[in-house]
Amino acid sequence: TGRTFMGGDIDMNMDLSYAMDIMEAPVSADMSMQANGRSLSSYDPFGVYSDMNMQMDFRLDMDGEVQEMSMGDQIQTYTAQEDDTLALYTYSNTSSQWSRIEMEQPASNVNALSDLMTVPEDQQENISLEDEPFSLNGVNTYVLKMDRISIGQESVAILETMFPQIAGSISSDSLGDVTMSATFYIDQETFLPLQMEYSFDNFGELFNQNPDLWEGVLGSAMDETGTANITVDVPSYRLTMTNLTFEQEELPVVPEEAYESIAFQEALAELDPDLGDGTYAIQSSGSAVRVSTPDGMTAVNVSADTVTFADDSGLNTITYAMVPSVDLELYTDSISSMYTGALEMLGAEVRSGQDSQNVSTPFGPVDGYWISGGGANVYYGFAPFEGAYLAVICNDFSGTEPDSAAALGEAFGYAAELTPADIL
Repeated sequence: TGRTFMGGDIDMNMDLSYAMDIMEAPVSADMSMQANGRSLSSYDPFGVYSDMNMQMDFRLDMDGEVQEMSMGDQIQTYTAQEDDTLALYTYSNTSSQWSRIEMEQPASNVNALSDLMTVPEDQQENISLEDEPFSLNGVNTYVLKMDRISIGQESVAILETMFPQIAGSISSDSLGDVTMSATFYIDQETFLPLQMEYSFDNFGELFNQNPDLWEGVLGSAMDETGTANITVDVPSYRLTMTNLTFEQEELPVVPEEAYESIAFQEALAELDPDLGDGTYAIQSSGSAVRVSTPDGMTAVNVSADTVTFADDSGLNTITYAMVPSVDLELYTDSISSMYTGALEMLGAEVRSGQDSQNVSTPFGPVDGYWISGGGANVYYGFAPFEGAYLAVICNDFSGTEPDSAAALGEAFGYAAELTPADIL
């Protein structure tokens, strides 16, 4: 564990506009992001801890269809020196998930925090000291100002310290148009900064001139969504650090649950869905379920997030799927439209309904949905997990009256949460 050399409250505001292609469809958005919280830093060993509340408001235009949305989260960030690697652990309270990334830059080279107030020689004329002292919260301070300082290697390292997930992705040679202005309030007695205010101009070039940066920010989502041709404009970006303290204290360390969560996620990534004992593991968004083969059925389709069983006739089936929480509404709509359309094509008179909290499952009561017509009943329901839902879909051609409680209750009974103890 490290001893802190600096701590402070952070308040960040950024307005950002971007355009990109997702699955070859044009997408543009205006985003306003606010973040505030507490950050602590240590030198020996290098470490960072932060606890930030974030709020993002979007106005999204997807190929002419406009929608507005908001997202909020509370995020804790820890660092840990692991052999020669500096690892960043992040916990999202919204998803209840841990993530881990490795900083490409060695910890010994991240000491640019000491250069927070350093200006290149050829830009010394951009520094000024206010003639009159300023009282900040009852403390007399000197006010030091920097005006439009070019982003250099030191400033790049500062940015990488504030956003460790982008470490190693920024080339300082490509940032000639990006400038930083700053105001420092310095205690007249200790000569230590009490408050630091930063603003950036042409900050969008940080992204436009460093395309690899998006891989650090978006990760595998870029490939999964077919994202390409990203351009960014950042008309406003301001960062303020207040209540700065330099008293040493223990830097919070990575909680044990983070290591356990990451180990579980790594094990899931390597896990064969067919567990070899008549049970199957399906997963999504860090949550996983073990499904036993229903009586009288065999598995006919198995993937990482879905397993389907069928009886000997091939007509009666049960499908289990782990669906990311963000996709639940779209997934639900697709089930309804697909099965309703199929039955109508067969000339059946289709009925449908929803039975509130009538299905008993090992994960608590859930709503039961049903679609009926032409002697066929389709039942489906969803049980919540962290970051995902377990969807169960039953196709029943027995010709009986719809009974979602019985059909889904039995189907859910074959599923159980897959825990670290099962596979570690």
